[in-house]
Amino acid sequence: MTRKNFSYLALCILLLYYAVLLFLCLYHFKDTGISNYFLGIPTDKCIHFCMFFPFPFVVWLFIKLNYKLHIPDGWMYLIIIVAGICTAITTEFLQGLTTYRSEDPADAVADTIGIIAGCLLLFATRKWLLRKLLKLLDS
Repeated sequence: MTRKNFSYLALCILLLYYAVLLFLCLYHFKDTGISNYFLGIPTDKCIHFCMFFPFPFVVWLFIKLNYKLHIPDGWMYLIIIVAGICTAITTEFLQGLTTYRSEDPADAVADTIGIIAGCLLLFATRKWLLRKLLKLLDS
């Protein structure tokens, strides 16, 4: 597989992630049977955290595999955080436009915490991930 093919694969992963994210944010879930709290935290906020936690990894993968983009690491984290927060705010705005969901600024905060936690884990594992990625590209 060529680097260009990996670039297309990363774009597909990014688009699929956004599609799943939009589905989870905008679908009308009736009764899930999930308890209201998990470890004393509202379950809804835990779900928002989990939905946005992979965001930094997906965007990082897209940037690293895109053969046309050459963005320094410092800027990359800024781009990831800003794009993630914009995505979180947009999904909350879109939820407010539906008749069955509501805007909740606390959800955007949970999304942002998920993005920052994902960035911290990405920062801690980036060298290992990059080695694995380069090994995959070389094979």
